[in-house]
Amino acid sequence: PHPKNPQKTWGEKPLFPHVSFKNTTLHVNFGSPLAPLPFKCLTVAEVPTSDGQVGPPPPKDGKYEVIFPVAVPDEGTFDWLDEFLEKNPQYVELSDRAIIKWAEKSGISHSEQNSWKNCNDKPDPQFRIPLLDDFSARRVIQAVAPTQPRHYVVMEVKSNLVKEERSQLLKRFTENYFKTVAKVVMGEPPSAFKEKVHKALLTEKQEKATQEWKRRKVEKEQERLQRKRARELEEAKKRAEEEAKRKLEELERQAAEAAAAEAAAAAAAEKEAADAAAAADGQAEAKTDGQEAKPDVKMEESQAKPEVKEEKAEVKEEAKAEVKDEPMPEVKEEVKEEPEEPEEPCPQVELTAEDKATCFRKKSTADLTSWTLGSYFTKFSIPEKEEGFGEIGYEWAAEAKAKEYLASYIRKSKITNRIEDLVPGEWFKTKSAEFHGLLEGWKSRQKEYAMRPPLPPQEEVAAEALAAAQAAALATAEAAQAAAQA
Repeated sequence: PHPKNPQKTWGEKPLFPHVSFKNTTLHVNFGSPLAPLPFKCLTVAEVPTSDGQVGPPPPKDGKYEVIFPVAVPDEGTFDWLDEFLEKNPQYVELSDRAIIKWAEKSGISHSEQNSWKNCNDKPDPQFRIPLLDDFSARRVIQAVAPTQPRHYVVMEVKSNLVKEERSQLLKRFTENYFKTVAKVVMGEPPSAFKEKVHKALLTEKQEKATQEWKRRKVEKEQERLQRKRARELEEAKKRAEEEAKRKLEELERQAAEAAAAEAAAAAAAEKEAADAAAAADGQAEAKTDGQEAKPDVKMEESQAKPEVKEEKAEVKEEAKAEVKDEPMPEVKEEVKEEPEEPEEPCPQVELTAEDKATCFRKKSTADLTSWTLGSYFTKFSIPEKEEGFGEIGYEWAAEAKAKEYLASYIRKSKITNRIEDLVPGEWFKTKSAEFHGLLEGWKSRQKEYAMRPPLPPQEEVAAEALAAAQAAALATAEAAQAAAQA
């Protein structure tokens, strides 16, 4: 139960006590209380197994193994380590890679950009935290790890290959409860390891092919949408042109109808004026016959004529309204849909003969930087029993083949890699000093010759002959001296 709140329990969550003090020496007691406490609780040593998490049992012989993998750079080093840790989870990895993983699990992010000094053996994570970027945690772990009896894997690619640095690593684990073991991982790997490498290569190739297929699929879809959008814009443009043409025709028809109506109205007005004039003439002639009867007839005619005009006007307006209300026939064009292209299936990749012949995965980040490899590959060696190892095991090849493999790697590296610590020998320094001495003598004689006063014409030929003879004699003497030194 919780010490301050007995009703609260920790449940199934394991406890990992952690105390951090600065500039203070602290004694931590996980056993029985050294003094009476004002409350009742169980200490870590008194916790029953039902409430705690049982760790791995100690080795039967009381010896904890400290393994030093010795492998050629970029030839399955960390792949072998991952496989080993997967099979043996009781081992704790001691490396810069493990420190970075612990920091990431603690929520500390680092830069994804790799610097020139970044490698798998000594990564440069760039946490932007000084105490992490200078790997102060490494020094703390190196000091604390030997005091904790556990199984360790000291993964140092370069240091485990150099004898002087191996001896420094061995000095940290000299306690009686440690057993130092060197694992030489060189030569041709077993078939099981090759199968895992080929499986990883196939997975990488399949992921690349799938990503490329998805990219092509997105590009095709974008092109299809662009073509569809272009067709829609073209169709909208055609419809707008047709609509404008229809409206223009409608306006022209309305203008023609208005002009016809005006002409008809003018003709009707002229006719009415003519009829009125004729009626006026008829009335003037008929006045003499009977003035009483004629006015009645005239009134009836005048009343009848406006009714006829009104009827004609109504008929015209109805005709116009019918023409206007009559909908224009819509022209519908059939939209030609683009035929759908058959969808490209996701490609299934296979390993080539070259891939199948590959024994190790080529990673984006090398195990060692080119400068480190060029400076130390001539010092690579396989551990010997005299160095202080309790056991030396050969994982892939026997001792003789492993040594031959490493020697072949060093010879090949002398051809392909730049040797950073190459310095001139004594023979080269001696010959270089002799050459520079001769060169300075030649330069001084050349200056003397250039500064001499001009000779008379008759003496110039003799001087040239004398100079030629002196040069020949000097060359002969130098050749004899060189032959004598040889």
